[in-house]
Amino acid sequence: MFARKYLMKSLSFCGSAVKYVCIAHCTFTYVFDFVFCSGPSMEPTIYSGDVLLTERISCRRNRIDRGDVITAISPNQPSKIICKRVFAISGDRILAGMPGDHKDSSSVNVSALTDRNVALSQAELDKIEYLKTRRKRIIIPRGHVWLEGDNKDNSADSRYYGAIPQGLIKSRAVARVWPLSEITILSQ
Repeated sequence: MFARKYLMKSLSFCGSAVKYVCIAHCTFTYVFDFVFCSGPSMEPTIYSGDVLLTERISCRRNRIDRGDVITAISPNQPSKIICKRVFAISGDRILAGMPGDHKDSSSVNVSALTDRNVALSQAELDKIEYLKTRRKRIIIPRGHVWLEGDNKDNSADSRYYGAIPQGLIKSRAVARVWPLSEITILSQ
């Protein structure tokens, strides 16, 4: 009698534990996750050692936009996860910066400039024409994104490996949650 009661309580506890483990697994696989960041490529926005809260629903629904901070599988080393900012999306025209050239490392998203519904000044038009002669012109293919780190001089990003397929994107960063003294919402 006592053994049966003990067995029933144990089975009930094990059943509840399995349910909670399954719920946690599904939540961290399909809804949100915590990501530990390492490396200087996103400084000063994100520092090495920061922990981010990321959501996975935007990626699954293809709702990634310019300016979003995302995590993705590295196209060079598939065992690594990278954290970068989406600089350009499918169909955007960009003038790619030259990695390693301190004066010319930043890319220019021509589509983002012209999509503002504001007339470009003559100085902006002249700058775009000048940059066309010095930088590689790229149109982002359908289903791809162009990623760049915020620390242009110390980031291995799309300027090295080109646009990456959206299928490599794992999640979109929502907030920095560690260190506690620097909790912030990561918005565009």
